[in-house]
Amino acid sequence: MTSVTSENKLHKICEKAKRLDQKSPKRAKLNYFIFYTISFCICASLVFSTFILMHKSFLWSFDGYKQHYPSLVFFHDWLRGILSRLVHTGKLTVTMWSSQIGLGGDVINSLNYYVIGDPFQLLCILCPAKYFLILYNLLCLLRMYCAGLAFSAFCFRMKKGRFATLIGSICYVFCGYTMYFAIRHPFFELSMVYLPLLLLGVEKILSKESPKLFVFMVFISAISNFYLFYMLSIFTFIYSAVRFFDYHKEQIFKNIGKCLVKFIASYLIGIALAAFIFLPVVIGFFGFGRVGTSGDKNLLYYSYSYYTSFALNMFSPSMGSSGIAPLAFFAVILMFIRKNKKDRSMKILFFIGIVFLLIPVFGYVFNGFNYVSDRWTFAFILIMSFITVTMIPKLSNISKKEFITFLIVTFVFASTFFIIDKNNQKYYVFVLSLMAVTFIVLLLLNLLRKTRLSIPTRNIIFKSTIFVMAIVLVYVSSIALYSKGYKNYTSQFEKAKNTAWYKPTTKNDLAKVPKDNEFYRIDDKALYETDNNPKGTTKSFSYNLGMLYHYDTTSGFLSTFNSNIYNYFKLVGSTTADQTPSFIGGFDKRTILNALGGVKYYTTSHEETHLPFGYSQVTTVKDGVKQTIPGFYQNDYFLPLGYTYSSYMLTDDFMKMNEVERQNAMMQTVMLDKPVLGYTKDTSYKPQTYSVPCSLVPDDNIKLGKNSFTISKKKSTLTINFKGKPNSEMYLKFSGVDVALKQKSDIDLNINVASADNARSILYRTSRDNFCCGLRDFIVNLGYSTDAQTSCTLTFNTTAKVTYDNLSIICNPMDSFPNEVSALKQNTLQNVKITTNKITGDISLDKPKLMCVQMPYSNGWTAHVNGKKTDIIQGNGLYMIIPLQAGYSKISLTYETPFFNAGLIISGITLFLCIIALCMLRMHKREKEIEKVASVTIIR
Repeated sequence: MTSVTSENKLHKICEKAKRLDQKSPKRAKLNYFIFYTISFCICASLVFSTFILMHKSFLWSFDGYKQHYPSLVFFHDWLRGILSRLVHTGKLTVTMWSSQIGLGGDVINSLNYYVIGDPFQLLCILCPAKYFLILYNLLCLLRMYCAGLAFSAFCFRMKKGRFATLIGSICYVFCGYTMYFAIRHPFFELSMVYLPLLLLGVEKILSKESPKLFVFMVFISAISNFYLFYMLSIFTFIYSAVRFFDYHKEQIFKNIGKCLVKFIASYLIGIALAAFIFLPVVIGFFGFGRVGTSGDKNLLYYSYSYYTSFALNMFSPSMGSSGIAPLAFFAVILMFIRKNKKDRSMKILFFIGIVFLLIPVFGYVFNGFNYVSDRWTFAFILIMSFITVTMIPKLSNISKKEFITFLIVTFVFASTFFIIDKNNQKYYVFVLSLMAVTFIVLLLLNLLRKTRLSIPTRNIIFKSTIFVMAIVLVYVSSIALYSKGYKNYTSQFEKAKNTAWYKPTTKNDLAKVPKDNEFYRIDDKALYETDNNPKGTTKSFSYNLGMLYHYDTTSGFLSTFNSNIYNYFKLVGSTTADQTPSFIGGFDKRTILNALGGVKYYTTSHEETHLPFGYSQVTTVKDGVKQTIPGFYQNDYFLPLGYTYSSYMLTDDFMKMNEVERQNAMMQTVMLDKPVLGYTKDTSYKPQTYSVPCSLVPDDNIKLGKNSFTISKKKSTLTINFKGKPNSEMYLKFSGVDVALKQKSDIDLNINVASADNARSILYRTSRDNFCCGLRDFIVNLGYSTDAQTSCTLTFNTTAKVTYDNLSIICNPMDSFPNEVSALKQNTLQNVKITTNKITGDISLDKPKLMCVQMPYSNGWTAHVNGKKTDIIQGNGLYMIIPLQAGYSKISLTYETPFFNAGLIISGITLFLCIIALCMLRMHKREKEIEKVASVTIIR
């Protein structure tokens, strides 16, 4: 009796709540918003509980530590600088160039990929610097939260119930893509937010409603991240093509033209509104060094291991970036069992997604033709989540035959993977256990139909159980991904503490150095650290310290660098940090490259015994006493921002020399692509370097062959003996290197090169590596020594066969270097002032000369000499060259992001036309309403 009374009360409460929702749709939306918010907080607390228990942040120790966090800090300072200038000068001046981005780069082009355009990142302007790590974490959660809201809005548009939508939102937000990709690359979460709203806009266009939402979402997507926008556009178009046939089953050819015109017009309007950022970024994209890099050879099929784990990755967030909760597994099966014409589009889109996942070429295309990547799977997750939403109400009414089908499919699924892949059975057991639990719960819930419970009571039990199960499934899956017992993914993230780990020696010591108000760069030994160096010295260094602390370095790590920088390193054979265009890893402590690049200081985290040529310890005066600054050294042969050449040499002649000879030639003459009238062409330069004989002495685990050696054990060593010269910088040169790795799990060969005066590593990226650039020639600086060097040792990290065209030791005497520096410093740019987007100075010459400015060449720079516009030439493969006549010259260099103003004009005109169009439409609508009222009045 008591249970019946309780059931009746529960039924009355539910009916009352339902009537309230029906009376007030706004109240219904508010209730959903409140319940979704509570559910999100519960799920986020559980899913990321491992991070909380291990005191971890969402700052990934690789790209997060080195790229995303420095970009956020730089963006904060960039925004505040714009506002400060607006307040103090009344002018809106946007900083478009910064010498602190790598060796110098365009701010908009470099950082649109990371922060500029992301509306969530604008919140950083309100946050004090000491709380940036907290903000970084909160922004990750905020994007996830908004992704769920966006998905909910799409589901409501498709007339799905609130409960099913809530479950689908949990599956959508806490999927493998979010747990794995999005927290390591926070801006990837934007795709999860934008795609549902873009599709919602498509639905409005197809149903002949206003395209305003679609236009706005195209606009916001285009300014946020060009890379994500590219993928979003592809999937929006595919979705539109599939859904068109649901709206138009008759007169297809007639309607397709109208819809296509409206769709394309709306899309182009959105892009035009975003042109002020989108246009310069897209055009600049083709000048980024990373474009065209790919290590993939086979684009038709993946490896055997990929296919063996494919289905598991789809239905487990812990196993792959495309996975969602196992609840979707049964939802997908049920969708295909039941023949429902309304599900046709979802079935087609699901099949398309499966094809995209199975064939690598699609991952290659969706990744901008760089390399195969599954970063696009957010779109497939949306489809699976929506299928889950669609099928959840039907999961409470499953027939006996359908349960038998579930059982057979699950059994075949389990058996197949246990047979074909015995190496990952631990994870298979885990995923299949989740599926088994889900199956049992669904079975028990369907047995409720045979009880005497009322339908409302059964519904409440069903919904409560499914809700709890959805949360438990994503929580347990997160444990498998994050906990130490399984994947231990949290070990790759930084501690959740203040930003105290960013305290480089450089920043602390710079404060002690007298300010000289000139442009210079700083080199850091941590760039060249290897496993042979003291423990912990590498971790303190970030490749983007210049962005963090606003000084100019020789390093950087972004996916969007000026390609001229990478080409320069290849020209002179400088081994960059990771042998990819994304890394600028210093000049390898090469004396000449440091001088040409304006390196004035060299820092170390511990005492340095072997320095590049011409460096001395920096001293300061405190309380009248002269003191040295430990680990801080000054280049006595530093070249200022603008130095001058008396002659030039054509690129064709330069390329006839080896890489070391090229750098030496740059100390005497500048390399140009074309002749310059009125200036001396140098034809007399003779190389001053020479190769010295060397012999190879392998250990017992290396077998020598003709121009090859085979490594049979990790950590094997190969000693190279030679007889160097005193007062020289020595180099190891590898040419035409090819590596065949013996272990299938390896993708690269790392070679530590140690000499008495230096330690550096060569990273050879094989075709297995997505970031392979095809680099086969390497030069490693063995260091400068006043005495003759006699040997170096190569240590290999894995087993492999290495072949090469040539292996040699190059000796580069430093005898003539001081005089060459003096010649370049004879006439230099004086009274240099570097302000926002502008460099000014003056120079006096007794004859025509070519001035080299130590900034990477870019089309955005404009030079004026004595008020007259002068062409800027690319010289030495990287820097800017300005031809100057004899006499006094006042120099002015200004920078403007290429096509920024053109984009701004396009955006302005488009916005103006949109406002006019909206006003006209509103007036037209108003006139129609007046005519309608008038006609009603006449009839009366």
